[in-house]
Amino acid sequence: MTIQQLQYVLEVSRTGSISKAARNLLLSQPNISNSIKNLEQELGATLFIRTSQGMSLTEAGEHLVQHAGVIINELNALSPVVQTSPSYYFRLSYPRYIPSFEAFCDLCQRYQTARSCSFPAFTTPPRTCSHRC
Repeated sequence: MTIQQLQYVLEVSRTGSISKAARNLLLSQPNISNSIKNLEQELGATLFIRTSQGMSLTEAGEHLVQHAGVIINELNALSPVVQTSPSYYFRLSYPRYIPSFEAFCDLCQRYQTARSCSFPAFTTPPRTCSHRC
């Protein structure tokens, strides 16, 4: 089961038609139809009743749509959260020259104070740096 398949099922259930769903999703009708058939085979359940008038959900389809809607809403809500909180990682390799390491410790401490940020993964060996970094 993929997120894409869930999106297809939601759109077909919303529109009642594979052709309308395909038009809305800018995809081909066979692509959506095959994807839904594959999902039905994977789940071992029929999700839609197919008629000449369109498609309607079975009981299993209604359960899937209910849960799929929650999943897709959560994914949509997650995207802006991740995009607005950038993370920066860096790895530092330094020579065993204690004065330069202590200077770096001081720099980090000043930066944290000035920017109101922290380096939670930054730890120093207790014997080499007398400052709390």
